[in-house]
Formats: sequence, C-alpha cells, structure tokens
Amino acid sequence: MEQWDEYVRPSDLEVLSTAKSIKDNNILHICGFNNKRNNLKSYREYLFKAVNWATHVENVSLPQGRKIFGGRAVLGGFSNTAKDTLFQADREELILETQRLISETGTEGYLVGADCSIPFETTDQRLRWINRTAYAYNK
Repeated sequence: MEQWDEYVRPSDLEVLSTAKSIKDNNILHICGFNNKRNNLKSYREYLFKAVNWATHVENVSLPQGRKIFGGRAVLGGFSNTAKDTLFQADREELILETQRLISETGTEGYLVGADCSIPFETTDQRLRWINRTAYAYNK
C-alpha cells in the first residue's frame, strides 16, 4: 500500500484532475483484469462522476459499490468474458439478467454495462436486447 500511495495514487489523481478540468462527467474504471482484485476503498476520494469495476472479480455488487463510493453513479454488472452471460446467454436470459441488475441497483445513478471491455465477437443485437430492456424498465 505504501508504493500505491507514493507512486500510483498521485499520478491517478493528476490524470483525473486534468480530465475534470476538461469535462466534469468522467468515469473511473477500476480494472480487475486477469482476476486481479483491487482495494476499492482506496479509490473513494478520486474525482469522478461514475465508477466501473469488475463486480464479479471483486465480489462487490453494484449496490455495495455505490455505498463504498458515497452514492455516486455506478456502471457495469455484466461479467465480460466469452464464457459469461453477456456473451453466452440467449435473449430471454439476457433480458432477465438486465431486469435483475436494474431491480437490484435501481434506476437512479445506474448505467447498465459490462464490468470491462467485451469480446469483439459480441453482436450488436445482444447489446440492443439489453438496451431495450433497460429502456423499457423505467417506463
């Protein structure tokens, strides 16, 4: 943690400060690449409007993360590998999972999405099913 505080945090904060000076609406992505876990609490003081992390890697749900980050907007919920729901599930399963995520997280301050980038082979149609479900959920 000492190395984090000395080397990583200062550069992160500088980048985020510069980004905020250009545009106030920024998303912080906390990468859980290759199943590497992060201490999400160490990002609480960072400047951002919305936050995205690997909910499945970190084992921290969107509502739990929202509490960690002081009620700020959260983005994600779908695990992003080729073996996960986003890529493998049929239409009905994607719709049900989208509804579950929104029901669990709420419609205020939640952006439905993946925990990280998605496989290139993911079809636009799959994403449209999720988008339409999210749109209809709030009507």
